[in-house]
Amino acid sequence: MQPRRTGLKGYVSLGTCLAVAIGLSTYYVATLHRTPFFADESHWIGKSAGWFLLVDGRFDEAFWKLEAIDQPLLVPYMFGVVVRLSGYDGSTINGMYDFSKDFETNLREGCVPDDVLLRRCRLVSVACGILGLCAAMAVVWRVAGMSGALAVSLLLGLNPHYIRHVQRAMSEGALALWILLGWLVCAMFAAAMDQGRLRSARRWSILMGVVAGLGLMTKLTGLMIFLCIGAVGLVWAWRLHRAKQARGRGTGWRFPVVSVVVAMAIGYCVFIAQSPTTWGNPLGVLGKMVSWRRGVIAKQQLALREYAVGGACHRVGLVCTRFGHDMGTFAARGISRTARIPWLDGWVFLAGLLWLIAAERRARVTEDLGHYADPVVMLIWSAVLIGSLMLLLGIDNDRYYLPGLIATAVVEATAVGVGVRWLVGKISGRIGASRATA
Repeated sequence: MQPRRTGLKGYVSLGTCLAVAIGLSTYYVATLHRTPFFADESHWIGKSAGWFLLVDGRFDEAFWKLEAIDQPLLVPYMFGVVVRLSGYDGSTINGMYDFSKDFETNLREGCVPDDVLLRRCRLVSVACGILGLCAAMAVVWRVAGMSGALAVSLLLGLNPHYIRHVQRAMSEGALALWILLGWLVCAMFAAAMDQGRLRSARRWSILMGVVAGLGLMTKLTGLMIFLCIGAVGLVWAWRLHRAKQARGRGTGWRFPVVSVVVAMAIGYCVFIAQSPTTWGNPLGVLGKMVSWRRGVIAKQQLALREYAVGGACHRVGLVCTRFGHDMGTFAARGISRTARIPWLDGWVFLAGLLWLIAAERRARVTEDLGHYADPVVMLIWSAVLIGSLMLLLGIDNDRYYLPGLIATAVVEATAVGVGVRWLVGKISGRIGASRATA
């Protein structure tokens, strides 16, 4: 973990990161009109009618039937607030896009949002994407300093896939926010446990549960956040149990296990609070929604056979190909359009992983608890996000790769930040040596 900077340097570093975030948000807003309309945006904006029904207390509408809710409702609620503030009501919102008809027919039948409504809902997604970038900068800053934070703002923030997805009025911007915010809070929770600040760790665990619940309330892919939290809890339970056995004192395995279980329970309570559909069946609704979604993916696989994902080898190959070529960083794409340069991503990602493993081993051997939590949490989250992506991937659609794109960008930025810090240290050392001999 990076030592806290004070004084002028700290303010300059923070101001630089804020300036980058403001610059990226300005760029996102200024280029909104370049992002073509995507049919699923009609779906997410149309679902915002649920906000009007929720506020008006109309819980007997067909909207609340389980079979009508194919995704969680946090993003439609956010859009609903914007829709209401924009002067629309539930009856003037666009309907659901009919994929069996062409765009012109859907437009005539009122299944396409007007330009004003589309832009305002897209601004909500952009705001979430920018806040997610700020959380990513904080995650990397804790490990690799300001240079790493600036690197992730460029590697992720200027990635054309990330830009396109957070500029659409869909759930990807909010999902990125909750994944990265959960990552940051989980790192704070682990660091507090390592330093023996149990009261602070309890507070972080509560916030961790709320963020996980909001992630699941955004999209079913938010289950990845629960998996990451559970993996961190298991690793810290094993570590603290070993430490207690060796020293005869300490918290042992119970505290991290209980904290993570409580966080998951809080997260699930946040999830079931979203609508009358989940109130009536709090224990079974998630399983039914997952089963329904799996059925949708199965139908998509039959209809889009060329995009269907096969066995384990096919999944691994797709993920590696996506991250190596199609999802190459903005910098790599700017250098060359050839197939070789984007594989620079793979080497930088591997360098980041090796450094994180080395940092974990060094901190464990030296018992440097102040620098142990962040590299280990980064390893766990990146492994779980990419591993879950390989297991759950059903359709070769680029927006499904967003959690893996986030993980690779964070690890690559860590490698860049550590490399820059090492290079600056070497240069400073040589300058100091030359001055001493002069």
